[in-house]
Amino acid sequence: MNFDQMKHSGIKVFRIHNPRATSVIAPEFRTMLVDEIHNNPGEIFAIDFSKVDYIDSSFIGSLVAAYKEAEKNNVKIKLFGTQERVGSTFESTRLYTLFDIYKNFTQLKKTLE
Repeated sequence: MNFDQMKHSGIKVFRIHNPRATSVIAPEFRTMLVDEIHNNPGEIFAIDFSKVDYIDSSFIGSLVAAYKEAEKNNVKIKLFGTQERVGSTFESTRLYTLFDIYKNFTQLKKTLE
C-alpha cells in the first residue's frame, strides 16, 4: 500500500510511503483524501512527506483538488516533513500559498496548541 493514515493528537495524519509521489499513485491518493475530507468535515489533516524525495505535477494536482474539497468542507490540510527537493518544488509551484508547511509533526502540533 502506498499510504496509511492514523489519528495523532486529534489530527488525521496521512503518510506517503513511496519515495516518488507521481502520476502512478496520484489518483489513488486523491480519491482516498477526498473521501476522507467528505467523511470528516471540520477536521485537521496532515500529510507526511518525510519519505518522499520527488513529487510531480500530477501529484501536485491531486493536492490542489483536495485543497478545493477541503475548503468546501471546512477541513484544514497541513503538510510536513518535506525533503529539500520536494520543498523546492512546493516553493516553485507556490503551493505554500495554499498549505501551511512544517518541518515535522512536532512543529505542526505546536502551532495548534
